[in-house]
Amino acid sequence: MLFHLLYGALGDKLGVLRVFRYTSTRILAAAITALLISFVVGPWFIERLKNRQIGETIRTDGPQTHKKKAGTPTMAAR
Repeated sequence: MLFHLLYGALGDKLGVLRVFRYTSTRILAAAITALLISFVVGPWFIERLKNRQIGETIRTDGPQTHKKKAGTPTMAAR
């Protein structure tokens, strides 16, 4: 949709928008957009998980170095 809007409507007036014809440019733009969204939304989402006390439980028989991971939000099902 955005491709047709940018290239179709404005492509004749702004020649620089012809770069959006290439699939590689659109793939790169989508990857960069997803990365930026994850950088913005990720910390907010992790804080919400911590506030709701959704975190990893650490077994007592595990290594002592794993104790610092207690409370880390995880996406695994319990």
